[in-house]
Amino acid sequence: MLLKGRYATGTPKWNAVLATEYEADQNNSAILRMNYVGKSHVNDNGVMAPDYMTFDLGYKHKTKINSTPVTLTAMCYNVLGKDYWISRGTSVALGAPRTMMLSAQFDI
Repeated sequence: MLLKGRYATGTPKWNAVLATEYEADQNNSAILRMNYVGKSHVNDNGVMAPDYMTFDLGYKHKTKINSTPVTLTAMCYNVLGKDYWISRGTSVALGAPRTMMLSAQFDI
């Protein structure tokens, strides 16, 4: 009962991820993802990190290199370049800026 009504430091009450993938054909698809993180307590003195929402976009292409199936993926995280604070336990830090990622998955 000592902890009733208290929050875990750095943990938001609400978190949500909504994603969709549109498959244009069997080799090409587009990805859209929305990430929401609610406000969170930074410490027991009432300091809060505000809530934030970011959007990610991506594109996947399936092909073959020689006879090996390969999936190439390009992703852009935080596509709008939103500045936001994230709670890390009892401190805050700037969230990740717009970030590009390229990857290849080889199905051997």
